[in-house]
Amino acid sequence: MNRDPKICARALCDFLTSGSQFRVIYLPNPTPSGLLPTTRLCILDSSFNPPHNAHLSLVVRALQYNFDARAVSTPHLHNSEQKRLMIMLSVNNADKTAAFTAAAFEHRIAMMCLLADQIRSEYAIETSVGLTTHAKFVDKSQAIISHFTDLGSPVIPTLTFLAGFDTLIRIFNPKYYAPSTVEQALGTFMQQAELFTLTRDKERLSIPQQWEYVKSIQEGKLEGVPQEWYKRIFLVDGLQESIDTSSSGIRKLVPSATDDWKLQLPQSIAKYIQEHGLYKD
Repeated sequence: MNRDPKICARALCDFLTSGSQFRVIYLPNPTPSGLLPTTRLCILDSSFNPPHNAHLSLVVRALQYNFDARAVSTPHLHNSEQKRLMIMLSVNNADKTAAFTAAAFEHRIAMMCLLADQIRSEYAIETSVGLTTHAKFVDKSQAIISHFTDLGSPVIPTLTFLAGFDTLIRIFNPKYYAPSTVEQALGTFMQQAELFTLTRDKERLSIPQQWEYVKSIQEGKLEGVPQEWYKRIFLVDGLQESIDTSSSGIRKLVPSATDDWKLQLPQSIAKYIQEHGLYKD
């Protein structure tokens, strides 16, 4: 598939007409069978409008992270467990419907494939691209687990969702689950999955407030969120070079006369945006 938007459009159409809830649509050079099974699947779940350096930083920090010790082991990747990465796009988003008009899905998928190629090439991590029809994390995790079950996988990996801090707040926002409580709606999800996020400037909460938010969960002070869930939430200091990067900011800069926006993107994705004239309007 790679970067051809026509092929990406066909893959999207096949998925939407199949009735499937989840599908892996791109897996370059998969690991041969017989090697160690995946024990942790890191899932970068975003709107990718477009993918940018902050997405890449989130991936790298998660791959470096020693989840057992709750620590980052830089500069090398932490290899005590067999990690894989999946870049996933939901065709139905619970809170960003308007954002999906900015770039057609086929272009977004093509850019996700370019990001997958770069990560696999630079970090030797098996990286796939997946699509889901689900908007909520609890449904996404169930669909992915069903996928592994259908494949007859001997081990169901720990699902670690890589998310921006604003997404972390949305996950625990009661408005998405009414009339159920957060604990009722997310109980199964928090048993099956973990959440990994970086501190970031330019969020609704300042960086000190972001640490306080997670601390409030650790101390059992966030209403509706059980204290034991803290053990499955991992917050790490964000890298300075990507702290101000956002998809919306890049989209605003693309029509300008300068090329400053290219500095916030992997080179292959910046080239793709320019070649296809994305975000010009």
